[in-house]
Amino acid sequence: MNNFKNLRNSNYPALIAIAILSLSMLTVSCNKDKDDTTPTTPTVPTPPPAPESPSIEFTDGNGTLSAVITRTFQKVPLFGFVPVDFGVAVAVFYDDPTSGVFLDAGTVMCEGFELTKQTNNSYVYVPSKTNTVGIDYSIGTVSWDVTGAGTVPPNNFTNYNYFPEVGKISSETTINKSKDYVLSSTSVSNSDSVIFMIGGIYHTAAGATSSYTFTASELSKLNAGINYVQVTAYNVYSDASSGKTYYYVNETVVTEQVTLQ
Repeated sequence: MNNFKNLRNSNYPALIAIAILSLSMLTVSCNKDKDDTTPTTPTVPTPPPAPESPSIEFTDGNGTLSAVITRTFQKVPLFGFVPVDFGVAVAVFYDDPTSGVFLDAGTVMCEGFELTKQTNNSYVYVPSKTNTVGIDYSIGTVSWDVTGAGTVPPNNFTNYNYFPEVGKISSETTINKSKDYVLSSTSVSNSDSVIFMIGGIYHTAAGATSSYTFTASELSKLNAGINYVQVTAYNVYSDASSGKTYYYVNETVVTEQVTLQ
């Protein structure tokens, strides 16, 4: 059994949040000709909103390497709502998982994409203007390559766990704060656990759970207006073949904008 728990107060979820926030800041521009014709703006998938995304922490081990699908649903004529995925990757290495101190690991690659080393020695990859959808995880496996540095050894590993599947959020998008609210996804599968969130209030449920009820008492703590709900499913695989114990996380996040009243 992996030694992990839901993470709320540490640096790691902030890294995921920063990665997803970067998605929302992506913009696509086009050159406009100075003539009488109307320029055509290409249709580009719009990334989901960027509330803090939940993650997990471990009570042991030497690193966490997370492959994250942040998913939005777009309505397409004749086809209905179609999922559009954006691939993100985050990796951290440490001697003590509770210290918040991360180690230099050299170069870190996920599916052939190099993660950017941050000033605190964390590693992040997010979509960019030249790669608007990020890492393509559709192949179903995730390969990680770490050159190593200092006490972090070289490590090449392929995670054969399939990504969790999370369907479209099917709950009402206008929420009455004076009543209980059921946050539901059309489907959840292939996950160890599922985290349900509304406005920064989180609850974790078993892997096949597709809905959770937030009480009116909980909702009363939130301000009226625009907010977000989120369903996050994840699974974890641990490996110690490099001489260090690393946790490989596959995570799928679906976010929906809602109105609280």
